[in-house]
Amino acid sequence: MTMKKIFTLLLAGALISVLAVACDNEGGSGQRELNENEIQLVQASNEVTEFFDENLSQIAHAIFDEYDEEYEVWKIRRPFVDSCVMINSVSEYRQIDFRGEPAPELPAIDFDSHTLVIGQYAIPQGGYTPVSQSIDTESDVMELKLVLENTHKGLTAEFYPSCWGVYPKLPQKPIIMDVTDNE
Repeated sequence: MTMKKIFTLLLAGALISVLAVACDNEGGSGQRELNENEIQLVQASNEVTEFFDENLSQIAHAIFDEYDEEYEVWKIRRPFVDSCVMINSVSEYRQIDFRGEPAPELPAIDFDSHTLVIGQYAIPQGGYTPVSQSIDTESDVMELKLVLENTHKGLTAEFYPSCWGVYPKLPQKPIIMDVTDNE
């Protein structure tokens, strides 16, 4: 095995472990005042929370990353852009391309009254923890507002964690991410 392939596999393993970070589906401890157009997370069932604790990395890879056939690893798309998607039905979830692998079986979510949002974002260094997330529906483009807190200053590698949340049914309009530091 060449050094390039070994390095690529080590790097891919590090990225996979980083992508398993999830947003706190209870809204986090850093509660902030919401404006009248912001929608707060709903409390997901333990089954849904455990599902994303176990499967978020695989799902985020399938949605946001590209697969390197030569080295058989997932890679971050370049140029990287903070991104999120809304899923409004089990059939939309099943449309995610898991590269021939079976999709993890999504637990029961009432898609008649709820929307699942999955996002991936870049942070300049490790040690950031999500403290709150909400969705602002005021304009023609909704914003997933993710507030982070740096709990381990000094870590220097760039990371690409993922997040998820269940919200009351969202309108059918484009959605972008707004990631900010709580400091």
